[in-house]
Amino acid sequence: MRPSITATRESVGVCKRDVPGFDVSLECHGGQQVESLAVTQVFSEGEWAELKRDLALSRRQADVVEQLLMGHSDKQIARELQMSVPTVRTHLGRLFSRFGVEDRCELIVHVYTRFREQCQAFGCPRARG
Repeated sequence: MRPSITATRESVGVCKRDVPGFDVSLECHGGQQVESLAVTQVFSEGEWAELKRDLALSRRQADVVEQLLMGHSDKQIARELQMSVPTVRTHLGRLFSRFGVEDRCELIVHVYTRFREQCQAFGCPRARG
């Protein structure tokens, strides 16, 4: 079976993307991510650092994405990063716009897709399979 990432959005239908090399399932209901994925479970410290550079994320944007990958809500992200909820939403909105995605599930899929593309381009061991 081919590993994949599947993201579904109940309120807007289904959004599916296969990304070879990953076996991750994301399910979103009304824009809320249900399954929690910690960055450290998927990316090594070096991979995450390289991915942040590749995505050209500012320090705060990277912090927000990392919290998002852990399954945190806007309120949880705000509390953890000591910023207001509107500031979290501003960061997310700018990230959605920059990467051409509509919600947090698509943003997460985009991050994993970019990582996979980077792996394939540089021949990392995860690209095999």
